Parts: sequence; structure tokens; C-alpha cells
Amino acid sequence: MVSGQVIKIHSGRYFVLAGEEVLECSARGNLKIKSDGIVTGDFVEVDENSLAVNKVLPRKSYFIRPSIANVDAVNVVVACPPKPDYLMLDKLLLSLFAGEVEVIISVNKSDLPNAVFDETVSNYAETGCKILQVSALTGEGIDELKNLLKGKLVAFAGQSAVGKSSMVNALFGLDLKTNDVSEKTQRGRHTTTVAEIYERDGVRIADTPGFSAIRPDIPPEDIAMYYPEYFSRSGGCRFRCCTHTTEPDCKVKEAVASGELSPDRYLRYKSIFEELKREKSRY
Repeated sequence: MVSGQVIKIHSGRYFVLAGEEVLECSARGNLKIKSDGIVTGDFVEVDENSLAVNKVLPRKSYFIRPSIANVDAVNVVVACPPKPDYLMLDKLLLSLFAGEVEVIISVNKSDLPNAVFDETVSNYAETGCKILQVSALTGEGIDELKNLLKGKLVAFAGQSAVGKSSMVNALFGLDLKTNDVSEKTQRGRHTTTVAEIYERDGVRIADTPGFSAIRPDIPPEDIAMYYPEYFSRSGGCRFRCCTHTTEPDCKVKEAVASGELSPDRYLRYKSIFEELKREKSRY
């Protein structure tokens, strides 16, 4: 029996890195039937004789879309074009913080004239995320990003056509397929079709088809715990379990009103809170 990590799944075959060797394996029993049986990033045990995966070891983290496990951090890529979807980003951060996964925000396409970096800093400066200005085209910020990623398995997330694969290409000198933003819709199409782990120079990256259908599985009254800038102020609120929505004497609302905190991020927070309340009331 040998142990290793699944670095790619393609056409029902599981490619497992065991030491310096990549084993092309099948799956045994119900592991190949269950939707979460084996995913990229899983640490597994493989039968050396049959080259069949017969056990998945406990996961430290797991995401459904894309199906990937055991990431240490997520590099969220933002750019313009396409126009940033900050509501999607807020939901993603909520899920990642709840899962205790480190988050880096890379604002790509710094070679293009836009205000997205300043806008992103304004929204997320107090979240604890490292925010970088990067250009996959010119190489700006790539070395700093590589240093942040060393020693970690990092998944890339973000909207289509923000340059996730281009950034992986710049980091590793690879030639992954990329796609531009549609001139008609100003939106992109995903070019990555399977999650795959690349490793070079101490950096391990999971290039994925993209995080989608983000629905944080968190009670609405608890989501403020995963907004670091809100949680740090909650001790000053009149009510111990303040949701920072309708309660009086709320330090978060005061900070928003004074311009200390982003009003746009707060409006999105209330939108997510109400959405989760509606979901909760259905059950």
C-alpha cells in the first residue's frame, strides 16, 4: 500500500503523486460512485498491485464546486474587465473564512487603466486578506505572489476571464489555455475544465474550473463572525448577539455611517443576511 495525493482526475482515472512518481489509478468500490468519493487534492491510499485507490484520508478542507480538497489558501483573482462581482466575492470570502482557509486577493490586469485596485482595498482592507496588484501580462507583482504561495497548496478563484490561468502561466512558465472577455457581453468563459495541481519552485497551485454556485451554509445570525472588520467592533454594540442590521447602538452601523467601513460592502452584507434568512425560513 502506498500513500499519495490526487493531482488530477480525468476520464475516470485518478492521477496520484506518490513520492516522485505519478500513478494512474482506478477507484475501488463505492469511492467511484459517491459524488464526493475522490476529488483532486485528496490524500489517498493506493494498492500497489492493482493501482486502485481504496481509501481517502481525512480532509482538512473541502469544496464542492470546484471539487477540491486540502487547500491551504485560496487566491481570489479580481480584474476589470470583466466588471467585478463583489457580491460573489463577499459570499466566497464568507465561506472561506468559515472554513478557516487563508485568502489572498490578487487584482490582475494592473497594466490596464482602471480603479479596481483602489476599490478592492476600500472594500476589503480590514478583512485581513493580503491584497496584491498584479499583471500576468507584464509580470508586476508575480514574484511577491509566488513568495506568498510557497509551501502551500493554493486554489485560484474568481470570475471567468479575470486571468486565473494567465496568472498560473506567469508563475510557472506554463501555457495553459486562456480566453478573453467577450466584447458583446463583457463577460468571460471558463477555459479550465478539470481541477489540476501544478508544482514548481516550492509553489503548489490547484488550477480549477472556478468556484460557482456559492451558497454559504451558515445561519444568518452567525455570518458577522466571518466579517473580521465587523467582529472586531461587535464588542461595542449594545446587544451581545447584534446582527448589525436593525439593532440600535450598533458600532458597525456607526462605522459605516462615518465612512470608516465600506458602505457598499455593508449593503451586500445585509443582502446576504436577508437571503440566508429567507433560505432558513423555508426549512
